[in-house]
Amino acid sequence: MASAAHIIEFIGPTSSGKSTYVRQLLRESGDLGIPVVLAEEYFLGRLGNVISAKIPRSLCVDFIVLTRLIGSVYRNRALISELLRVSIARNDSLLMRLNIARNAIKRLAMFDHLTIAVPEKIVIFDEGPLQACMNIFVHYEEGVEEQRLLDVTSGLRLPSVIVVVSADDDEIVSRSAVRSDKAFEGLSDHHWLKIKEEFERVVPKILARNRSVAKVVNIVSTNPVAAEDFWKDVGFGSVRITETSTLRN
Repeated sequence: MASAAHIIEFIGPTSSGKSTYVRQLLRESGDLGIPVVLAEEYFLGRLGNVISAKIPRSLCVDFIVLTRLIGSVYRNRALISELLRVSIARNDSLLMRLNIARNAIKRLAMFDHLTIAVPEKIVIFDEGPLQACMNIFVHYEEGVEEQRLLDVTSGLRLPSVIVVVSADDDEIVSRSAVRSDKAFEGLSDHHWLKIKEEFERVVPKILARNRSVAKVVNIVSTNPVAAEDFWKDVGFGSVRITETSTLRN
């Protein structure tokens, strides 16, 4: 299987500002002429002009990934079986349980395809295989099933660069208050801070145990790093795509 050095995944507690920072990074990187694309946009680009404005972009991505799903499900069958078992056991609506499992399987398939296809651009996940798998194990009242999560993620093949986005308690509460996701309706400030607390506790253990991660970069969302400094920090040097192998140094 090809190198995952051209893929970067951003992770962080829900409402930590991952997507906001990634949008800034993509915009500034484009101004600098850096060849970088969001994972969803890479897959949507495979359809070219076929996409209709009447069809939600997320459904378009689901359709494209579905065509690549069979091979990924076979390669990750033990992992997917475990993720399905945990999803079904969650104390959520059936729709929520199915959706959270579907998202994790989709992200695994997207990452699988990218490691084989080796795109010409650097690909960024603002929610990749690690974040999607972690979300399955988050229970808003009980916290995280730590040992089970560590067992699953220790063998999970991940991008060689993981960017951990953090935010303080006030920022998490402030961002969560304006979210419109139906999945998070009714969560109290206590629940949001519990998610943050559990994330900060288990992520260092996950990254320490997973051998496919070569570089971890930490970013505080309220003090965003400029694109040029970001690419130097992750190890891309002059940010030519041909130099992505330096990430493993």
